[in-house]
Amino acid sequence: MVDREHRPYQQKIKQLLVTDEKDGKMKWVRTQVDLSNHVRIPKIDVNMNISPDKIVEDYVSNLTKTSLDMSKPLWDLHLLNIKTSQAEATGVFRIHHSMGDGTSLMSLLLACTRQMANPQALPTIPTALKDRKCRQLGFGGCFWNHQKMLWNTLVDIVMFMCTALFLKDTTTPLTGPPGVEFTPRRFIHRTVSLEDMKLIKNHLNATINDVALGVTEAGLSRYLNRKYGELQKKDAGSFENQNYLPKKIRMRSTLLINLRPAGIQDLAKCGRRWVDEHDPNHLANLGKYVSAMVAAGARISYSTNPSTVWFITVLVTSLAATVYQLYWDFVKDWGVLNPKSNNLWLRDDLILKNKSIYYVSIVFNVVLRVAWVETVLNFRVGLVESRLLEFLLASLEVIRRGHWNFYRIENEHLNNVGKFRAVKTVPLPFRETDSDG
Repeated sequence: MVDREHRPYQQKIKQLLVTDEKDGKMKWVRTQVDLSNHVRIPKIDVNMNISPDKIVEDYVSNLTKTSLDMSKPLWDLHLLNIKTSQAEATGVFRIHHSMGDGTSLMSLLLACTRQMANPQALPTIPTALKDRKCRQLGFGGCFWNHQKMLWNTLVDIVMFMCTALFLKDTTTPLTGPPGVEFTPRRFIHRTVSLEDMKLIKNHLNATINDVALGVTEAGLSRYLNRKYGELQKKDAGSFENQNYLPKKIRMRSTLLINLRPAGIQDLAKCGRRWVDEHDPNHLANLGKYVSAMVAAGARISYSTNPSTVWFITVLVTSLAATVYQLYWDFVKDWGVLNPKSNNLWLRDDLILKNKSIYYVSIVFNVVLRVAWVETVLNFRVGLVESRLLEFLLASLEVIRRGHWNFYRIENEHLNNVGKFRAVKTVPLPFRETDSDG
């Protein structure tokens, strides 16, 4: 049974999303649900030389490349009767976003389930590790941890400012000669299992960042120890047992971790959705990715061959990509720059009461979008090193993306509410006090 708060979501499982012939708007219409059209139990060959976990991953991946049938209620359930490392079987519940946002749907699914030990009880939600640890330490211990975090943050800020002004790195075998930033670069990457990192994290009661930094520091230490041993003409067999590192080495490094698939998959996804849904917006979105890749390729070519032709090519491609991206940011992702809006050049519905924040954000996004100019003109600002300047620009890009996400999610949520895809308040399937007893 589902409580009263979740019944609107339950009703959508029995409804179709159709276009009203009178005004052309979308509306929900009740229909008869045939479970045979929604519950799928695929036949899986367990004798294949592929791990069960990989089979489930591939199945879910292929499922994302297909679209739901708009002539039926927009959901389906896939039951995979295959034992994996974490479960006896797997259920994949695919639901169209028009039926609700992720939090609402997870709330509905939790409200529909019960504990195996107690069929009348709702499932429990695991508590965050930090919250449990804070409660174990008590108020004094938790307060002390916050003070240490504040102190470490202040120390990091001071060290960053000193590094930008006068602190220099120790000369090591990794240190390049003057002008190394203008030479061709090569990116070497290593793919590691996130599950392995989580296993280490849980065993050490640490974080993913701690594990990643620890592995990187260990790798750099072993590499430098070997290089210093070679400089001292030591036997290669002694590198593992002897320490040849000088004391008080000071060096900076940037650790890049990519948890997303390769960018080419974004292009494939846009192309696939355009083929399936015949929506030109997906094709236009694909064009945005292509323009960015062309501009990036031109800038890389200019860095290796700084000729006038490549300089003009970089300016043209980068300017075209920037205009393309700004248009998509504001019009498609943020929903602003609407000349007919009740709010001047914004949109009709705004969550923030102060409109000036939106105008400042638009200017802020434009400024950070043109940061590529530095890669062409090679600015130098006093004592600030070029590598530090590149780090600052990369940090600004991270800030821009987080800033962009806020207005993107705001616009998406308002569209979902306006088209009856979601509600502004999300009920949770838990009661503060026991009832019905």
